[in-house]
Amino acid sequence: ENGQSTWFHTSLRLVAREGENGLELRGLSVDMTDAKRGERALRFFARASSELTASLAAEETINRVACLAIPYLADFAAVELVGEGEAEPCRSAFHADSKQVDAIRELAFTTDFGGAPGEGGLRVARDLAKLEGSALARRLAVNAAASLPLEARGRIIGWLKLFSHDARRWDEAREREIAEEYGRRAAHAIDNALLYQQAHEAIALRDEFLS
Repeated sequence: ENGQSTWFHTSLRLVAREGENGLELRGLSVDMTDAKRGERALRFFARASSELTASLAAEETINRVACLAIPYLADFAAVELVGEGEAEPCRSAFHADSKQVDAIRELAFTTDFGGAPGEGGLRVARDLAKLEGSALARRLAVNAAASLPLEARGRIIGWLKLFSHDARRWDEAREREIAEEYGRRAAHAIDNALLYQQAHEAIALRDEFLS
């Protein structure tokens, strides 16, 4: 339905016909779709939790945030951190086809998708034909885009940008909730890596001053 998979658990058995000779086949099917989707979500978050905490290198963590979103949350993704002062924003993009990464970066970092804000901050845009970057979106077959603020310690440190070939992506509340939970985990992982980087730089400056 709507391009979504549906799972059923079906059991069959042969039983004797009442008052008659012969056998008949009887079966029972139970819709397991919610359970299967729940299992997939748990596996995704288990992997994300493991990989997002595997390194405190800021650049590596940012790259992992974009990479891990594929393909469960989107067909391709990008991360853009807010630059402090005059510093350039830190950016990362990921696509399964490495030849498309430059195009994804251009689309993600030069186009304002706007979109309708969800309850948890997810903003989804579907009518991409009217946007300034619509030609590039058509070439990449992007039919839906979403952006999610990465918040840590009460401030927005950047944005997670998701892109899909499916125009109905993030229609369901479950999909939006999973994306938003991933955004929260990603934001904390990035913030921890940035704090570690700042502490490391401060120690290096102290040691240089004292030497």
